[in-house]
Amino acid sequence: MKNNSKPLDIMSFKNSGLKLYDIQPEECRKPLVISDENTNWRPHIKRLFEFDPRPIYDRINEESLLNPYMRQCTVSISFLFPKVKGICSCGCGKVLEGRRTRWASDDCEHFARAVFSIISGYSDSIRTYRSLFLGDGWIHCEICGPDSFREQIELDHIFPVKFGGGGGWLSNYQFKCKTCHRKKTNADFGFKQKTKNIQGFSLDNISIHL
Repeated sequence: MKNNSKPLDIMSFKNSGLKLYDIQPEECRKPLVISDENTNWRPHIKRLFEFDPRPIYDRINEESLLNPYMRQCTVSISFLFPKVKGICSCGCGKVLEGRRTRWASDDCEHFARAVFSIISGYSDSIRTYRSLFLGDGWIHCEICGPDSFREQIELDHIFPVKFGGGGGWLSNYQFKCKTCHRKKTNADFGFKQKTKNIQGFSLDNISIHL
């Protein structure tokens, strides 16, 4: 990293001289690992989950278009999928037919917009696609499993945004129940649970949750 400051908006990030790869580990951008069981997806969803986003992140890195210290940082879909005359912008290589000017099919457009929403950090979209990827039909904690259904389920950045984990791929997200999320946050930031008894009352389970 070229300096120790943490720019909190995209313009200050650009002006800092930092690049995405100066801050964020490659694990935040790695493709998903797909099991043979996960095959019952619509075409554009299957393509999304099989997609290797690293070439796109290479271009984002060169142009400093994403601030990894932000949870949401919109990267233009026109940059992610630039227009190519007569050819679909999504990268499928299909020739545009009829009145189509950018996408060869609706599936091509849905795929491109899904990539755009994930890289830009749109949490509702990320929740939807992560849930579809798990194939469970409902969201549960990926740490302690279905038994967590009684607790609130939260979407967690595996590599924290505070350290530069914003704008990563689906592989940098995980569903956690409130308890597991709190434990990971405490570990990430070095918070320790201290035991202190006050008139027989134990504070063992009190921790800080960001």
